[in-house]
Amino acid sequence: MWGWVAWASRPRSCDPPPTGPSELSFLSVGMRTPYVADYPGEDGGKTAHYMFRWVVTTAEKGAVERNRQRDDRGVSTATGGQVASSTRRFLSLQPRKERQMNDARSATFSGRGFTSVATTLCFVALAVTGMVLFVTPPGRVAHWTGWRLFGLTKDHWGALHIWFALLFLIASGFHIWLNWRSLLSYFKSRLTRRFALRREWTLALATSGMVAAGTLAEFPPFSSLIALNETIKNSWEKSGERAPIPHAELLSLRELASEAGADLETMVARLKTEGIAVESPKSIVRDLADEHGITPLQLYNIAIRESERENSEQSAIGGGMGRKTLRQFCADEGLDLTVSLERLRAAGLEADAEMTLRDIATRGGLRPPDLRGILRERP
Repeated sequence: MWGWVAWASRPRSCDPPPTGPSELSFLSVGMRTPYVADYPGEDGGKTAHYMFRWVVTTAEKGAVERNRQRDDRGVSTATGGQVASSTRRFLSLQPRKERQMNDARSATFSGRGFTSVATTLCFVALAVTGMVLFVTPPGRVAHWTGWRLFGLTKDHWGALHIWFALLFLIASGFHIWLNWRSLLSYFKSRLTRRFALRREWTLALATSGMVAAGTLAEFPPFSSLIALNETIKNSWEKSGERAPIPHAELLSLRELASEAGADLETMVARLKTEGIAVESPKSIVRDLADEHGITPLQLYNIAIRESERENSEQSAIGGGMGRKTLRQFCADEGLDLTVSLERLRAAGLEADAEMTLRDIATRGGLRPPDLRGILRERP
């Protein structure tokens, strides 16, 4: 059954019943019942005539049914349409009291409504958290510098994204279950109602496949979006805020001193001068910083002087710096791009401004840290 078509006459005090739809005015078409039609108060006590016809999915039209009923408040109810040897309520023009009862019933909990709203809210939350995570700095930078957005750390945004994704999957599963028949209808022919290759889901499948293939094959514009993501993330890293090694906040104080080439006792004394008590050299840098309400970078700057930090920067180039393009690296290090290109080519290395340091080093049989000496070579 596809739906129905209904006609109605104007409410009158007395008139002969119509003999066919041509004597009535078109009222509505629909797929659900009951259908509610409201009339102004001055039509109370009058009679309205209705006719309707069932229409099946093959566009075949059923016989015209008609019914007439009147009460003191001008309410007419039409019923009819034999389907599977049962009578379905088809059309009702309800009095105010009955409408109020229906409104009360509509105030009850609706599982279908809940899943629709929950799915929508989760989609919005995923969109927001996804956009934030798209522009967040790399973990080694975010955790070292204490990066936050709207008071939330990168870990907070990641946790929100994961939980809303899980809730979205659950709500979507219930949504599909509640609308299973509607979903299956997209996989059937409108005429034969049998499985058929519909254009809608064929196009959806082709689009999804194209996105997956283009992303894995690194074709533009898919690769361009990933490159933009890398550019935005790497733009957060500043040379003066670089850790001695990636994720140095996870090291103990003793390990940090070793990586930075600094004296442990001197570091502990400097921290104590600033009111930061170190119970053990095995204390984790991030935990120690959190206890005193500062970032690992701030703790590092207190414990190690600037002249000492310059000596430890050499080890940082391999930890994520290899993903920077030559243009980004020169901008961060204050180097002239043209001069840097000339030095690399003079060293027999194939390079351009948009190549990453890792690609340049790999093609030349070197490691990314080896490029720093070439690029910073004094003339």
